[in-house]
Amino acid sequence: MSTESNTIELKIDKQFLTAQKFPYFSKPQIIGEYFVNKDRSIQIGRMAAKNLNDTPLRNPRGVSAPNFDLDAGFSAFDPKDPGERLEILQKWCEKMAPAGGRLRKLLHGAEFFTWRGLLTKIGAAVYAASGDTWRFRAFRIHGVVFMCEEETEDKTRKMEAQTDREKHMTYWGHKFEQYMTLDDGMDLPDTTQPVSTREEFATVIRTTLECSQSNRRQPLELFYSAEIDCLDRDGKYVELKTNKGDLRGWFWTAGAKSLKWWLQSFLVAIDYLVVGHRDDHGIVTRVSSIQTAQLQKQSQWYGGAAIRLISQVLTQLSDFLPNENQACVVEFGGGDGENTIRFSRCSEDLCDFVPEEFRRKFW
Repeated sequence: MSTESNTIELKIDKQFLTAQKFPYFSKPQIIGEYFVNKDRSIQIGRMAAKNLNDTPLRNPRGVSAPNFDLDAGFSAFDPKDPGERLEILQKWCEKMAPAGGRLRKLLHGAEFFTWRGLLTKIGAAVYAASGDTWRFRAFRIHGVVFMCEEETEDKTRKMEAQTDREKHMTYWGHKFEQYMTLDDGMDLPDTTQPVSTREEFATVIRTTLECSQSNRRQPLELFYSAEIDCLDRDGKYVELKTNKGDLRGWFWTAGAKSLKWWLQSFLVAIDYLVVGHRDDHGIVTRVSSIQTAQLQKQSQWYGGAAIRLISQVLTQLSDFLPNENQACVVEFGGGDGENTIRFSRCSEDLCDFVPEEFRRKFW
């Protein structure tokens, strides 16, 4: 690491990370579940969670192979606001502690507050493809480091330049979820309704990660939330994914989607994923399942390297923001920043993702 006045750079040493033993990571502890309604209000509990439609997996005699058209209903797609930040998770906090109080107590002692998606991006950076970028801001208040991702200029350009086909392919994963999920009391999914991502079921996780510095005895305590696609017959979480054809070749290489699938599931202790195998036209003709552990066993990447990189980044972040009301921006990739994660101090005024009302309510 090299330092200058208000900047620290963390070089990603893939050889070092892959040579280290898997860092200690406690089994994620579920401390809450909630459902987000279309108006983006939240309902505590799992009663509105979707159930897995496992018929395509069981495929009993007399039932033909699935023929799911993932492009159906594209014109009526109802997406959630892409500009949401930490609002939903903060609403959960306020629901759980309407009178406010000590924030660290509410978070079960955790120091870091974020979404699973950001942790996944940080971990995947160890095997990132050339040109990958991400950025987030961090702000320490009440002893908690709030981490909020924001769009990079590179991502904004890519979104603006999306082709019509790319927009359709983004929709396909959401449509697959509609084919594969059921409400309570339903035997078949209702695929005639418009697909909406404004409703979602999510879990709240508390876990412990080994600190990357041997001279620091305290482990890293994490609090984060993740959207859950559905529950199986035993009430366990299931992740739903789509892939063109079988899981083979490039799928297993370092930096490919298999690592991101594994990270997403590992961070929430999901045992298995259900995969819809589609063709170029978005037609799913086969559905299969794969154990999360199997993703790592068959891959050309090492999951421990990704988890250790998360540990390095969070350790550095905690040390970089030791005092209340300190803030920074953390950036990866792009231009001369290839394989470098840069921490730069910034004004707390740029961290409005922790509203003043929320700050006053907790201490």
